[in-house]
Amino acid sequence: MSTPFKAHGYRCLSNYGGAEIQISEDGSMARLRYYEQEPTRWLEIQYDSYGEPFVEYKTSREYLNQFAKI
Repeated sequence: MSTPFKAHGYRCLSNYGGAEIQISEDGSMARLRYYEQEPTRWLEIQYDSYGEPFVEYKTSREYLNQFAKI
């Protein structure tokens, strides 16, 4: 059984909706949920050369600083 999704942040992508993010308890992983779909698997939080945290999903980077805290 998977852990229930509890959103910690939200990012608006269009008038239709956006993406929610959940951070793991230890702060090393995150998972995303787009437009009320099923959440992604847990993704490792990485850091770019400037120290900004992000997760890679498919071919894009989702920076954590783009999400508003809920």
